Amino acid sequence: SCHAEYASTSWSRPVSTVMTALDVVVPLEIPLANWSVQPSPGIVSTTISTYHQCPLPQRVPVRLTADPAFLLQPSRGERVAAILEKEGLEGSPRPWIGVSVSETAARWGGGDAGRLQDAVANALDRVISLHGGTAVFVPHVSAPDNDDRLVSKAVIQGMKERGRTAVLKGDYSCEEMKGVIGACDLFMGARTHATIAAASQGVPTLAIAYSAKAYGIMEDVLDRERCTIDVKALTAERLAEKGSDLLANRAAVASAIEGRLDGIKARAFENGRLIAEALGRRRRVGPVLSPAA
Repeated sequence: SCHAEYASTSWSRPVSTVMTALDVVVPLEIPLANWSVQPSPGIVSTTISTYHQCPLPQRVPVRLTADPAFLLQPSRGERVAAILEKEGLEGSPRPWIGVSVSETAARWGGGDAGRLQDAVANALDRVISLHGGTAVFVPHVSAPDNDDRLVSKAVIQGMKERGRTAVLKGDYSCEEMKGVIGACDLFMGARTHATIAAASQGVPTLAIAYSAKAYGIMEDVLDRERCTIDVKALTAERLAEKGSDLLANRAAVASAIEGRLDGIKARAFENGRLIAEALGRRRRVGPVLSPAA
């Protein structure tokens, strides 16, 4: 729904959806721009937890799916190797601890940005002191007023082990970014789709949760208690403890995650089928819109 609202703003015309994704238990209705404007014929819940919590009346169909980001195909092989070489990561000590930090997590989750940065910095020092390795910061958003690279550098400045860190400097496609995330041994993330990029490749993942969707996603992937930490309750001790647990048991954790991925990806494909089904019930009234239209 947020993407539909963004498109509506950027295209200067109404945009609507044929299905609404339910990340939190709030029903939304936004009809699709180039189709007849009617109430959305259904709602999809992208996690099991929100599906079971949904309080909507029986007349509103709710379907259990999964976030389509689970289906994004990562870059692999030579392309990822070229990025790692360009970023100076080839040969960096293992394990690689992927990190995604943002101001958004604190702002939307009711936490404190400074405390979040300090907690992540101190937690990474603890994990690196125990397991060795390199903290690889993966900026997932780099907008002028919302740049994860700046937050990443602030975290590094608070670390004692700042010499064992790296921040991706280049601008990469979604597929390339996911390929780099897949090369990590552990991923600790405050960006939802960065954590999905990791978990969907079997990388042990710890989500810094600022909304209900993080809990639902990690519950589907492995275990919400083991794989999430609330941004409001974030401490270096808790983050380091959970990260160290996942890293120390990464082979078993990766195997458990991979055992669930086929089912999650099948649910993600269901989004397309449901949309096609919904569109089949609509009367087309105009040309397909594009940002250039």
